[in-house]
Amino acid sequence: MFDADYWKEIFHTLGCNKTRTLLTAFGVFWGLFMLTLLAGAGNALRNGAMKDFDGYAKNGAYLWSQPTGKPCGGYSRGREWHITLQDVAVLKHKLAELKSIAPRLHAGSGAKNVARGARSASFTVVGDVPSWRDIESMKILKGRFINGLDIREKRKVCVIGKRVAEVLFLPGEEPIGKKVKVFGGYFRVVGVVAPVSAQDRQKSRTVHLPFATLGGLLNLGDDIHYMGVTAADGVSVATLEERIIAILKERHSIAPDDAQAVGHLNIERQYRKMTSLFFGISALSWAVGLGTLAAGVIGICNIMLLVIRERTREIGIKRALGATPLQIRLQIVCESALLTCVSGYAGLSAGVLILEAVNRVLKKASAVGEGSMFLNPSISLDAALGALAVLVVAGILAGLLPAQRAVRIKPVEAIQDE
Repeated sequence: MFDADYWKEIFHTLGCNKTRTLLTAFGVFWGLFMLTLLAGAGNALRNGAMKDFDGYAKNGAYLWSQPTGKPCGGYSRGREWHITLQDVAVLKHKLAELKSIAPRLHAGSGAKNVARGARSASFTVVGDVPSWRDIESMKILKGRFINGLDIREKRKVCVIGKRVAEVLFLPGEEPIGKKVKVFGGYFRVVGVVAPVSAQDRQKSRTVHLPFATLGGLLNLGDDIHYMGVTAADGVSVATLEERIIAILKERHSIAPDDAQAVGHLNIERQYRKMTSLFFGISALSWAVGLGTLAAGVIGICNIMLLVIRERTREIGIKRALGATPLQIRLQIVCESALLTCVSGYAGLSAGVLILEAVNRVLKKASAVGEGSMFLNPSISLDAALGALAVLVVAGILAGLLPAQRAVRIKPVEAIQDE
């Protein structure tokens, strides 16, 4: 049952020395405030980094040719070679663990290589096949992406990124069906795309041509610049990479132990590395925050021991009037828990408010096109509830030792204490 007089006594006791109470509470306030900020900042870093992986197949990899690092089959070291469309076809046929494969041509971004009328700019130009969207997903804002008919008929069409459309066309102007000039030739716009992640601004600055069309312009024959692959369900990307590299080396007379000839980037491995890194950062943030909080709780414990010493006579009188050891313990623990929980909750609230303010600033920056390595700084509901649970436990623990000291006071000796 709620006892108003009991709680009035507790508040009166804490208010007798306001300065000491506030300074003691500040330790817990600061500990939980820092814990909230560190956890929120760690989450923001993780969200920003992981957002960069949006739009990329997590079970994917990229492979490309590089000069050989060892002589083999009569060829000298440093030989130039190229992955071909025939290689892509062989890989499709031989590898059951291959889910999708897509070649790509990369024409670079020469000075003002894309134009429309008086408007021109430098953009990345690539040659794609329809299956490239299995490797890198993108939002279709208008129209469509490259299709099989575009490839077979070597159509002079293009799909442009959102930023390309903004530069080449007036606000409100419809780009679909209009022609743009790419490397001196005219291509009809059939689609406008945007990256899944707003962080990946380079994709917005890309012009996609049909693979066969760009290959003809560059006179590359069957050569490709690089390819993207994804592994079938249950297959490790690293295992798939090894199989692909072995087949390519065999087909192009490259030494089996030549680690230089085939360049590759394993998205799955990079994703796992980032996940592990930010798990460590999160653990470190919590360790530092909880350490600071523990220092504040220890401070409360020390102050409560001092308070017990100052209130020896008061406690002795209560014992003489019939107060039980349980009642004495309960009062001391309640004082400690109240001080800890109120100051800790204030620290948690202040930290959440700061994170929310930072989040609003970041959203405004993102709205005007300024990317950020921080994204949505916040702590989860589970983390907040966990912090509050830690507070309650810490408050009780901080009061146990002083409470035990209090019940050991003998009434007669306490009343005589000066």
